[in-house]
Amino acid sequence: MTERGASRIAVAIVLDRGKTLIGPRPDNAPLAGLWEFPGGRVGPGESADAAAVRECFEETALRVQVERERAVVEHRYEHAAVEIHFFDASLIEPRGQPAPPFRWVDLRSLDRYAFPPANRDIIAQLRAEFGPPTRRVSKPPNPTRKQAPQPDA
Repeated sequence: MTERGASRIAVAIVLDRGKTLIGPRPDNAPLAGLWEFPGGRVGPGESADAAAVRECFEETALRVQVERERAVVEHRYEHAAVEIHFFDASLIEPRGQPAPPFRWVDLRSLDRYAFPPANRDIIAQLRAEFGPPTRRVSKPPNPTRKQAPQPDA
């Protein structure tokens, strides 16, 4: 059940070849400096999926289509109560560069970015779906270098 007076928000999680779009929240907005997926308020008479598509285009200049609703999250912040509709979306046109400040990031690197608390479960779902965080790969041992003998255990 939606909390009375909660703002309806629609978010597009744009998925493309192991990457997604994120951008920092503006300095003059609540939760400034945290990262977010493209999205915003659902307009009067507008469906949440249509709002996700519209907001994504307004914020990133990229055209997307909704693939599925991933989750609806209700959350109360100090400044407002929100009902956030998260949608998986795909690009309609070949991948382009999003309008700043949005950027493409590897889905496995989302743990490196601070998101608002209402996104916590979504980030965990994406991590479970797309794999563990990226790590530096260590180089294999040099086969020409002679290995020191190992002591008996």
